[in-house]
Amino acid sequence: MKKDLLLDYLLYLPLSLIILMTRILPIKVVLSFGVLVGRIIHVFSSKRRKVCNNNLKAAFGASMSYKRREKITKTIFKNFGLSFVELFLMPRMSDKFFGKYTSVRNMQRVPEALKKGKGIVFLSAHYGNWELAASISAHNGYKMHALARVQKPYFLNDLLNHFRQVRGTTVIQKGMQLREILKNLKSNGIVGLIGDQSGKQGKKVDFFGRPIFLADGAFRIAAQAGSVVLPAFNIRRSHGFSHELVVEEPIEKKENENVDEFIDRAVLEYRDLLQKYIIKHPHLWLWGNRRWKHTTARTVLILKDGKTGHLRQAQAVAKTIANLTYPVKIVEIDLVFKNNHAEKLLNLFTFYFRKVVKFPLVFLRLSLKKNCYEKIRDSYSDIIITTGSLTRAVGLLLAVENMSKIISVMKPVPFTEKDFDLSIIPAHDFPAESDRIIVSDGALNIVSEKYLKKMLVRMPHRVKMSKALKIGLLIGGNSSCFNMNIDVVSKMVNQLKKFAEETNAEILLTTSRRTPKEIDAYLHKQFDEYPNVIFKVFPNEHNLEYSVGGILAASNVVIVTNESISMVSEAASSGAYPITYPLLRKVKSRKVKHDFFIENLQKQKVIRTAEFDTLYEELVSFKLKKFKLKNLDDCHDLAKAISEKVIK
Repeated sequence: MKKDLLLDYLLYLPLSLIILMTRILPIKVVLSFGVLVGRIIHVFSSKRRKVCNNNLKAAFGASMSYKRREKITKTIFKNFGLSFVELFLMPRMSDKFFGKYTSVRNMQRVPEALKKGKGIVFLSAHYGNWELAASISAHNGYKMHALARVQKPYFLNDLLNHFRQVRGTTVIQKGMQLREILKNLKSNGIVGLIGDQSGKQGKKVDFFGRPIFLADGAFRIAAQAGSVVLPAFNIRRSHGFSHELVVEEPIEKKENENVDEFIDRAVLEYRDLLQKYIIKHPHLWLWGNRRWKHTTARTVLILKDGKTGHLRQAQAVAKTIANLTYPVKIVEIDLVFKNNHAEKLLNLFTFYFRKVVKFPLVFLRLSLKKNCYEKIRDSYSDIIITTGSLTRAVGLLLAVENMSKIISVMKPVPFTEKDFDLSIIPAHDFPAESDRIIVSDGALNIVSEKYLKKMLVRMPHRVKMSKALKIGLLIGGNSSCFNMNIDVVSKMVNQLKKFAEETNAEILLTTSRRTPKEIDAYLHKQFDEYPNVIFKVFPNEHNLEYSVGGILAASNVVIVTNESISMVSEAASSGAYPITYPLLRKVKSRKVKHDFFIENLQKQKVIRTAEFDTLYEELVSFKLKKFKLKNLDDCHDLAKAISEKVIK
């Protein structure tokens, strides 16, 4: 209460000066001042400006250019400024004013509806100057009762209600709405309502392609009273000072309709009308509110750093989001910086100033290449997913611009977990305890039963029809911690061939883009004419996007080199029996994160680990069903955390 009184006190003097000015200055000067007010609000209200821009992106997508969005946003604020000062002009609105500045189209529909004797629900929207619609109607001989929201500060609310009543509108007070509305309709009166509110209740409809709950109270009231609903929109004309009130065709209950059928049809008809008017004059609608605040729809933006393993983890998070809400649109953008210096400077700037930056796009434009920047600028997102240090700063700044939630996959270096709504960090990175952190045993991935079935369908006919025991072989390559050479690979191949020949097993193999050329050449020599190999892919020569997924789907046991955390995690999530095979360590004296990762998965009993000379024994143990392994599954806790921290 004290806060409200303080607000009243602070606003009383400036509002009093505005009211005085509207009383003594010429009307055109006052209206010009309204344009100035709108421009000032546009400059200083960065939050509302962002809300407008994001709403336009959500509604129109790529069909509306950046320049058009910016122009419309400016005009929205201009319309708001004009509407604001027009409220204070109401006591000066004479017949001459209405004759000069207002007109009505299809007003004959009002007396036609009144002939039915059950009243009219005059249904408007936050469009143009909706407050003026009732006054225009009253000037043309049709006064109405209007349901008005309580505004703050309270002295302004009382003043506005006085102005409305001066112009012939009776305000229905809060607490008595339904009784007053029905009483007025029964006496064949006119009641003015706003119908474009959306919230947690109402009729679920698609609005510009996104589901919302559109208020259906006006139609329920009309059905109860037997009244006619007349949608009406007040259009502010091009020069900004004149208005045209358009009365649309009536929406009324048919004789053979029950109430629910009528409401379903009526809400959709009104929705279609509202969308038509917004598309025709988008600058006249009040975009400054979060129009899809309660929608179940989500647009997920994945920022890519060019690393396939990182992308797969981000896609796994996006898939989890898609399982929790509907509909979900997933957009992926490759980040391309102008140079290494631009990336480092953006990281440095974001680290120190991310909490106070007001114009994030300026810094993104300076750092990113033109095509990349334009994609980022024009992208709408409810949720942003970042993976790798290359994406963090861009994600944090874009989250400010789009007012999005942001998720970090892996440790959010160089930032902290507090900067993100949720961080998903593997156990081998030793994350701190926090309610914003989810710990995963492996690297998140998109491997699931549905995914594997989809990949298996794309595999060659011979693979799908074969009933023999199948061994998958996923060979990686050199990394920061490991080296691959012929000696190591030859030991693996010899043991694999021995087991395959003894069991008549079939082999499916793929290398990676990191595999050295001499290893690819060696594998060609070993397997090109080898009868037990039924599928092989060398991505450095020709890649198949389904090769890894197809091998995981088709294989009973999978051998995977241990240098790739993402590849091991995919194998451990596939339902096949995963065996890791070691490469040569570059530094033997200390453990690296891969060691902790492998040890943790082995402890969890989701993988088996072979040494250079024990692969054959591990394959025999698999054949004898000596060990029972579990599937790697990090999704349960992840889904719960996303639901609580991101989607709520």
